[in-house]
Amino acid sequence: MLFGDSVAYQDAPYVGLALGQHDGIPLAIHAFPGSSLCDWDPYLRKQVARKRPTVVILQFTGYQKTACGLAAGPVGSPGQLDLMRRQYTSVIENLLGNGVDLVEIVPMPKRRPSFPADDPLKQVAFEVASSFGPRHVLFNDAGTSLLTPKGHVTLTLPCLPEEITVPGHCIGPVINGVPRTTVRADDGLHLCTVVWPTWSWPPYGCVSNANSIWTAYYGSGAFRMGRAMSEPLLTRYGY
Repeated sequence: MLFGDSVAYQDAPYVGLALGQHDGIPLAIHAFPGSSLCDWDPYLRKQVARKRPTVVILQFTGYQKTACGLAAGPVGSPGQLDLMRRQYTSVIENLLGNGVDLVEIVPMPKRRPSFPADDPLKQVAFEVASSFGPRHVLFNDAGTSLLTPKGHVTLTLPCLPEEITVPGHCIGPVINGVPRTTVRADDGLHLCTVVWPTWSWPPYGCVSNANSIWTAYYGSGAFRMGRAMSEPLLTRYGY
């Protein structure tokens, strides 16, 4: 089971695809743009108690501008960081108490331009995960799969070998003879273009809206992020 915000909305299908290739492991996706962990509680607890998943993935960029988060203070404030710490701890204790074997925490990918709250938000997630230990809680900074070898944020990366052979999967510029493809949206945070109309919600993944028709397209950043999120789970359970 995966719970998350807009970044999870984009990469979750690729997590599901990677897991589904191994004995058809199913992934239930619960994501909504701009949401925070506190928005999903107690719905999250009810779903887990009913469905009894083996693994739960929590992928949130932090605390957004929704009522439950703003009640603790401005985005990135000490009050919100404290709320985040308490909320993650409480939810994880509940999940483990309901038979969940492993909780994976995926923090926000490093973004451009740098946002002052990025590091504190990630540090809180890491501290909470560490307090439970790796047997029960995995801190997975999967966003590093979108960075340059020197750890810098970039909008494009060299195409993966499997992307070069598939039409439409390697569409970026050629730099110094190396074909590249887009891995981040222009806002430096999301993995593909964000299109949120007022009359309906698009399907999960990277989509475009032309003539009021939703069309899914391949997103290299979402694919890389989803693969980075699924690989440690497959390794943990022997796939």
